Amino acid sequence: MFKNYFLKNTSEDGVVSKVLETAQAWLGYTQTAGGRSEFGERVGHDGRIWSGSFIDVVFHDSGLVIPSCVHTGQGLAEFIRDGRVVKEPRPGDIMFMTVTGEDLFGMPHIGLVLDTSRWKTDGLVQTIEACVSSGLPKSDGAVRGVFKRVRSQHDLLAFCRPGDIEIKTGGPEIKFENVRPGRRNKQIGRVQLALKQTTGLEGETLDMFDGRTQDAYAHWQRILGYVDRATGIPDLASLKKLGERTGAFSISS
Repeated sequence: MFKNYFLKNTSEDGVVSKVLETAQAWLGYTQTAGGRSEFGERVGHDGRIWSGSFIDVVFHDSGLVIPSCVHTGQGLAEFIRDGRVVKEPRPGDIMFMTVTGEDLFGMPHIGLVLDTSRWKTDGLVQTIEACVSSGLPKSDGAVRGVFKRVRSQHDLLAFCRPGDIEIKTGGPEIKFENVRPGRRNKQIGRVQLALKQTTGLEGETLDMFDGRTQDAYAHWQRILGYVDRATGIPDLASLKKLGERTGAFSISS
């Protein structure tokens, strides 16, 4: 049996506690017809695999911005690049894994580590995962939702330790008014570079704020929690955060 996990009252543990509480509040939630979920809707990828979208929303609602995990392979690559892979897991870490029998279209699966009390003895962790079956005996495997699962070290690709994103400064200065849909200039190229890092933008017209760039910017706004306000038209706050997240640019005063 896994032990109940209680956090000490420290600032770091307080953040972890918030993340776990936020995730556990969704236990039992199930997707609707067509694989739709609140999490997919919020990040702009409704009707697709939403295990990574769940992680994005949980951390956003807990007050943290992490590398987007909507495309789990890209999220894992960003954690590796940022040096956030750890050997020994702890609650609040993100577990990237391969899971036999789950149709993930070749992407890594992802879950939030809840309990590690059996890791050193049995190589097992308890997780909270989304877009999965409950795994319980006699349960309907077609019902996908948010459930606690137990995963083995044999499923493991990497444990990654989230932390608030470092603010990066010193990138080339751009002017907010130059980054508008339909315009073309080198400053938009810097924004596209940042969107490639955060949303996986591809197929865009270089240096032009075209339809693909606007769609990617709307994705970025959803990551920030805009939802209904995710128009893809930059506002000053989200553009500044994009520059700070990536270091691709800064906003001139």
